[in-house]
Amino acid sequence: MKRDNRGEHLEHEAQTRLGELLDPLTAIACYADACLVNLKRSYRPTATLGNALQEISAQAHRAGALVRELRKLIDEAGTVRGRVN
Repeated sequence: MKRDNRGEHLEHEAQTRLGELLDPLTAIACYADACLVNLKRSYRPTATLGNALQEISAQAHRAGALVRELRKLIDEAGTVRGRVN
């Protein structure tokens, strides 16, 4: 019974982390799209473009950290086996 509870807890944690991962990935896509639109309009690189690129970098690092957390969570699960749906 304890294994099932732990498995359910780990599954819930994994789902939560995956949901959190969508936020920085969405931000990365939005900032990158805005940069591309500005560049296509012959936009001269300015602080605005630099700031957007810094945000892309920050969000990418945030996404990477969430992936590392998820991998750690999976590794910690070890031999815990949950139900397969």
